[in-house]
Amino acid sequence: MLEYLIFDSPTIKVLDFFLDEPQLDYSKKDIAEKTGVSWKTIDNMIPTLKKYEIIQFSRKINKAMLFKVNLNSRVLKALKNLDFEVTDIERLSIKNTEEAKPAEAIA
Repeated sequence: MLEYLIFDSPTIKVLDFFLDEPQLDYSKKDIAEKTGVSWKTIDNMIPTLKKYEIIQFSRKINKAMLFKVNLNSRVLKALKNLDFEVTDIERLSIKNTEEAKPAEAIA
């Protein structure tokens, strides 16, 4: 839902992806495929996400390093709260639009 607020940036796509699946870990290839963001962009983004403790190294499978959300991250908690707020606003907006339609049809 962060994409609705901050538009379509690769970082937001990746953050939104991690917020949606916090219990799982992913390789850079997995992240790229599931978000539509190029592998090179993911590769460049990982150090920043690790620096701000949003994600952390999880494990290694063969040569692939897997990452998962750092559930103890203060930055992640703030982003999660923002995501919930944006989602609530979006739901209210849709609900209000749907409720307004019958009133307009009557008028």
